[in-house]
Amino acid sequence: MLLNKDNVLKKIGETQIFERYLGFSVSLHTKYRNPLRPDTNPGCFFRESGNRIYFCDYAQPEYGGDCFKIVQILYNCDFYAALQIINVDFNLKLEDKYTDEIQYSGSNITLSISLPNSQINSFRKTQFSVRIMSFLEQDLAWWNEFGIRQSTLEKFNVHSCYESYINSQLYHKYSLSDPQYAYIFPDDYVKVYRPKSVRKELKFRTNAPAHILQGYEQLPGYADHLIITSSLKDVMTLYECGYHAVAPQSENTMIPENLVDQVQYRFANIYILYDNDAAGINAANRLSECCGFNIISLPQNGLVKDPSDFVKAFGKQPMLQFLNENIIR
Repeated sequence: MLLNKDNVLKKIGETQIFERYLGFSVSLHTKYRNPLRPDTNPGCFFRESGNRIYFCDYAQPEYGGDCFKIVQILYNCDFYAALQIINVDFNLKLEDKYTDEIQYSGSNITLSISLPNSQINSFRKTQFSVRIMSFLEQDLAWWNEFGIRQSTLEKFNVHSCYESYINSQLYHKYSLSDPQYAYIFPDDYVKVYRPKSVRKELKFRTNAPAHILQGYEQLPGYADHLIITSSLKDVMTLYECGYHAVAPQSENTMIPENLVDQVQYRFANIYILYDNDAAGINAANRLSECCGFNIISLPQNGLVKDPSDFVKAFGKQPMLQFLNENIIR
């Protein structure tokens, strides 16, 4: 059976999907807080329409929808990527032609990596596992384009990834044209990053929940400034510029209230520096309205949209100048 919406729903019910990704039981007679955004008022609910079930959020409708939309919001991905995630998480074994094709594409590319087993380590959490290896020269050269040195990659627990697995099945193997990197978070949660993937929705795969803030473990106890940005790559670029930063798992992932309280207690001034495209601007406005953090934005010149790309395009000094001019000292 091919991977599509109808075949997914032949194998599992919408209720099962909602309950796995929202984290609570589905009842048509209960009001809920929305876990996809900061929400202190239980006003959301489920309704049936045309033999389908929908999660309704009248306060912020963009955070509701059918079970597939919920997965799209949670993982910041398109519809087909949501199907892929459900297929893996529920072990449906539906035929995913595109993923089957890319899983083994590395075998057609000449790449010689010979490492003894002692140099390859495994990290596992639920259905994710990765085999990490030493950085190759081309890895370090690529990260250096964004001002990120090897010592910073090591500080933030970023590794070159030889192989990644989902449900014990090979997901991707490192190749020169499609390398992958593993971000290892507390409790061995993992995010796999494929920066050169031809499809945007395949660039990230993770089992990290919303409460895992990227860069949080590397923060000092207290400081004057904190920047909330879009990705761990941007966190590391900002760290190289002398600024502490964290990033949610995606711009559409709202930071849990307890973490908001913690960073407000530890940092005197908190700023949002999200991507300067429409999605990033909207996400920054939502977070600012919720938490009162100040927004700073890179120039909308059509050339770059985030701090790491800014450094790649213009260098570290212009980035430092921008930060020093926009952060209250």
